[in-house]
Amino acid sequence: MSASASASSHASAHSRFSRLRRYIGLLLVINLLVGIGVAAYSILSARERNLQMEGQRLRTLAIALRENADGVFAGAELALRDLRRQVEAGGGLAGQGATGVHLMMRRALANLPPHFSFFITDARGRLAAHSVSDPAPDVDLADRPYFTRLRASAGDEVFLNGLTRARATGEWTFYLALPVREPHGSFDGTIAIVIQHSYFEAFYRQLGLETDSSINLIKTDGALLARIPFREEDVRAEVATHPGFRQAVADRRGYLTTAASAFTGNPRVVGFDRSERYPFLATASQGLGPALSAWWETTVRTAALVIGGMLIFLAMGAYLLWQLRRLETATYETVHDALTGLHNRRGFDRIAAEEWQRARRERQALSLLMIDVDDFKNYNDLYGHLAGDQCLRRVARAIERALKRPADFSARYGGEEFVCLLANTDAEGAREVAQAIVTAMRRKEIPHGGSRAADIVTVSVGGATWEPGDAGTLSDLVAAADAALYEAKAEGRDRVCYWVRDASPDSAARNHRPA
Repeated sequence: MSASASASSHASAHSRFSRLRRYIGLLLVINLLVGIGVAAYSILSARERNLQMEGQRLRTLAIALRENADGVFAGAELALRDLRRQVEAGGGLAGQGATGVHLMMRRALANLPPHFSFFITDARGRLAAHSVSDPAPDVDLADRPYFTRLRASAGDEVFLNGLTRARATGEWTFYLALPVREPHGSFDGTIAIVIQHSYFEAFYRQLGLETDSSINLIKTDGALLARIPFREEDVRAEVATHPGFRQAVADRRGYLTTAASAFTGNPRVVGFDRSERYPFLATASQGLGPALSAWWETTVRTAALVIGGMLIFLAMGAYLLWQLRRLETATYETVHDALTGLHNRRGFDRIAAEEWQRARRERQALSLLMIDVDDFKNYNDLYGHLAGDQCLRRVARAIERALKRPADFSARYGGEEFVCLLANTDAEGAREVAQAIVTAMRRKEIPHGGSRAADIVTVSVGGATWEPGDAGTLSDLVAAADAALYEAKAEGRDRVCYWVRDASPDSAARNHRPA
């Protein structure tokens, strides 16, 4: 473990605490991100489940609507085919006349709801007979889709006409129409059963739809048959090209979420079911906002709990970091000198022991400098303790600046004594550092009227070096440097004296070499 002049070197407590704080901070961030991720996943999953439940509910309603409409259309088709059979059996319009056909229509309506009616056109598309009035209004229906389609067709399929305003009555209606043919099979007009939109409107209103809900019967070509709530502009909506509608026609049964309704333009959840017998599908839809209202309530509660939990977690993390900071401060103060900011005696003992073991293990030289402020007691007596404290701080800064390498380490050994530990440094290099410290203090020119060495503050330095292969212990190295410091004091202060440990068996033998 390398020595250092700073608190963060030599894997010091500050460095270890800094790493621990980073780990704790990283753990807090990771836990927060994981918590946010889990909460977001839970919220989004709940949203998807809510939409699925709403979609299933709307699909079930659409199935019921389709079955009801299938039943209505089947009954209407049966009544229409029976009426056509009677008209054709009686010789048609030519055989019975418009009044006779009118009476025949009235009898057929006896078993149908009041929202139903019949009419018949001739081969040119003119309204020939109507169940509502006799004679029938003079109306040209040759441009109606059902008429043009049935006139061009040789089949006998019932034609379902989209919602339109009846020219005879002005009401919104749609029709089921069949062709009327002469005995030899040529086209002789059309016969239709009319279903008023108000019939489905009255029925659907009994369902008690929720806010922003709607029900639709739509032909597979996009033409509207019935809708609740109904607006006249809904008839002109571009339903056929809407992606959601095309998907519903293709899928036949299910539910979907659309970003914009063809009728209202707002996002909706739509359940749908397509008839196997007639070309239409029933849909039941709900606005996305109301559909997710329960989810929003749950989300707000969940978010409140998550935010509360995160705040508690952050508070606990902040408290842990605060306690860690206090522990770091307390640990720092146990190994650092409060006055100079250098390591204290305890810090020196710990790092010196580690460096001694490392030097022996790696077989590197280890040098030690003992530094003492000359006649410091006299300085305190003459200038006061506050000035003395300031003087010690300036000495500590001078020592730190003289240490050029990151591996060099300094500490306040006690009182006015300082120590430097120079890893992987031989005697020659250590003497240069020692002399640099002495010179640096002279250049500060701090007045000292009580010094026996000079009229400024000076320091004396004693040094010793352990070389690979030398005998002895760390205590011997400290004792050698301390003895060299004693000699520097005895020889007049303001100087460097150096002792180099001898590798001879006689551990007491030393070479005294003043700098």
